[in-house]
Amino acid sequence: MKINKIIFALYICFFSTNVLAVEWDRLSQTQQGLLEPYQSEWKQFSKTRQERLALGASRWAGMNRATRVEMEQRHNQWRALPKNKKRELMTRFDKYKALTQAQQKRIRAKHKDFQKRTPNEKKQLRERFRRLDKKQKSRMIDRYKKRNQSVKQRQTRKRRPGG
Repeated sequence: MKINKIIFALYICFFSTNVLAVEWDRLSQTQQGLLEPYQSEWKQFSKTRQERLALGASRWAGMNRATRVEMEQRHNQWRALPKNKKRELMTRFDKYKALTQAQQKRIRAKHKDFQKRTPNEKKQLRERFRRLDKKQKSRMIDRYKKRNQSVKQRQTRKRRPGG
């Protein structure tokens, strides 16, 4: 069970961009304790992997018990997903990362609003979306894209000198 926790915490860190080699002896005792299963392979890991593992161990060590339990549950849910679903989610996440900060902020706000709704309201919205045919969904997506383009244009105009 401890290994599952470590693996998930470390998996989170694969989104980190800081790449510095980490010597085993320079890891804190806590990091070394968490990463002990990897000690014999440590020198063979890439600099990127070492940094991500070290960062993941630090994050894991800094979490309280409730957060660790939550992370473990998320990890177990992730592991239970079929490979094609994992690929789909990773693709969606990559697309999200490619969005502008304004677009990401808008999505987060919409998600936050959705989370505030009652379970019944959420269910109704999901059902309403599921009932749309392909053409209706396509029109909805097109409207969303146009709305985002006009937001981008307004932002560009604001940035221009004298605009």
